[in-house]
This record gives sequence, C-alpha cells and structure tokens, in this order.
Amino acid sequence: MNLEPFTRNRGPMISKQKLLWIGLILAILIGVIWEFYPLSDAKKRLDSLPLRGTGFEGFSVPLTPVERTFFEGVNIVKRIYKVGDQQFFIYVLDGTHNRHAVHDPTFCFRGAGWDIEKETTIPLSSGSALLVDIKKAEVEKEAMIWFSDGKTNFSSALKYWWLTTLRRLTLGKSGEEPVLISIQPILTESLNYKEIFEKIPELNHI
Repeated sequence: MNLEPFTRNRGPMISKQKLLWIGLILAILIGVIWEFYPLSDAKKRLDSLPLRGTGFEGFSVPLTPVERTFFEGVNIVKRIYKVGDQQFFIYVLDGTHNRHAVHDPTFCFRGAGWDIEKETTIPLSSGSALLVDIKKAEVEKEAMIWFSDGKTNFSSALKYWWLTTLRRLTLGKSGEEPVLISIQPILTESLNYKEIFEKIPELNHI
C-alpha cells in the first residue's frame, strides 16, 4: 500500500502558539495606532459658538482646579449666557483627545446626588435633546443635554460611544467628533429654550 500521499512533506507549519503571538502583536500595533493617531478634534466648532450677538451676551467661566485635572486634554466651553431675562450655564465638551472624560450626563447627575424625576425628549431642528428634571433635597431644577457632530443632534449616550469608537476604528474617516452640550438655568427652575435657540442658532450645529 502506497502511503506517500499521506506522508509527503508539506513544508513547515506555523504552530498555534506562534499564531497567537502574531495575533497579539497585531492587536497591540492596531491599538497603538488607534490610541495615538492624531484625529482632528471639534475645537473649531466650539470656537464658532459666539459670546454675544443680537439679544444675547455671555462670558467664559474659568475651570476649577478639579475640572482642569479631570478634563485634561478636553476642549471645553464653560460659559454663562443671558438671553432676554433668562440666564443659563452651558458646558460643551469635546473628548477627541480624552474620551474617558465624557460620560452619560444622567449618570453624572446621579453620582452628584441628584434624583432624576423625569426625562423628556425635545425636538431640535437637526435632531433631538433630552430634558431632565432633577431634584436634590428641596432643590429642583432642569437640565437640557444632547450630543452633536455638527450636523445632527441626539441624546443617546450609547450612540455617542458607538460613533466615537467607529471614528477611531476608521481613523476619523467616518465623520466629525460628537461633542456633549449641557444647558442649566440660573436663578430659575426652567428656561424658554425656543427663545434661546432662536437667539443663538449656532447651538444647533456645534
């Protein structure tokens, strides 16, 4: 019986262990590329948000020492605006270079001791935002939060993480970096958001 077809030398075989090592090295290299590839950020979009205009004015608020540490590497807008008789505080966070600093805002509220009493989806001209009623002890107020990639607005933190992850996987080819925007009233419990967006339409396209 001729066993030659079964015993013929087929050349050197790569062991499973070597394949695992090769896979590990490739994964590390890809991870390094994703981590250190210089993605374009959203700083120009943040800079395009005006400080003052017809019917409104604002001023920048310095970061606290804790914020400077926590938001290291983050492009940030922290301002107080006055629109008519209304005053509100606004945060805009661009986590391109430190995405771990951008969290689901509802988790942050709960972590700070606030109870979320109600959540309402608010339509915007290019998507939607989330209006949350929060309460701590006897204090009640609201906050409006949303994410924006410069074209569309959305309130899903899960969608934010998916888009930022996809952007890193494609080295920025999938689209612009989403940023987090948060608005909270000052001195009052609520705001007239229709008036605010009419006076500052740039809020729709940060």
